[in-house]
Amino acid sequence: VFQRGLDGIWRQDQKLTLDGEVASLRLGAEVALSGHHVLLSTEPRDPALELAGKAVIFRRYFDGVWQRSQTLQAMDGVQGDGFGEGALALDGDRLVVGASVTSREGPAGAAYVFEFNTDDQVWTQTAKLSAEEGRARDGFGAAVSVTGSIIVVGASGEDPEQSDDAYGDLFVSVSQEWRRVHTFRAQAGAESKAFGSTLAAEGQSFVFGDPGDDALDTDAGAAYFGSLHMLFPDCGDGNLDQAGNGLWPLPERCDDANTLPGDGCSAQCQLERGWLCVDPACSDLA
Repeated sequence: VFQRGLDGIWRQDQKLTLDGEVASLRLGAEVALSGHHVLLSTEPRDPALELAGKAVIFRRYFDGVWQRSQTLQAMDGVQGDGFGEGALALDGDRLVVGASVTSREGPAGAAYVFEFNTDDQVWTQTAKLSAEEGRARDGFGAAVSVTGSIIVVGASGEDPEQSDDAYGDLFVSVSQEWRRVHTFRAQAGAESKAFGSTLAAEGQSFVFGDPGDDALDTDAGAAYFGSLHMLFPDCGDGNLDQAGNGLWPLPERCDDANTLPGDGCSAQCQLERGWLCVDPACSDLA
């Protein structure tokens, strides 16, 4: 972990390692940071050991020291499920762990959602996001990203030579339930082989990496950038649209005439946790 000093120089602050019951795991192939929490991937040092996957949370306490605070596992974890070995995402008090293999029979794939309970200071699994029926072997969970009440999950595809196998699913939290509302794919005619294998989302923007794109040259790679605003064009106009639209099937739950998160009405015009909105004003329940 590096910290930037008052002089503007970055210096190593601490080295995070494992001990105890997880000392036999390889740490840190994937990392995610938000606030005072760091989420790290693990995998067995011995590939022959098929263990139920784990991800590790470190927390920075008031004394400035980072300590391992919790080890996460899927509630339905099985040996060799891939949980915590790859895709990770962390945003405030919500994190997502991808598991592109979730059963011993084949790569079903899933993304697991955890929430941080400020009362007991514990991360708890609150949801499991799965591929739609009929997509049981598509590598769902190969990449994940979370921003506020939105989660994007990438699926690298069963056959890397088939561009229509790869996609990204957009989920939004509505009344504490995660709903799949849209599926992204590479644009028609694109020479895509790995769309959805990497991704990132922030606010209303998203980007999908495709290291196998052949448009310019063999495996030259590409990134697809877009805005979530195209899915809910009326959000932020100050008028409560309860009908939704063709691309974004969820009605607006609030509209405070802006698309800024953290004020009770999210960037997608959905109610944020801990707020009460009586259009157009929102109040912090705390």
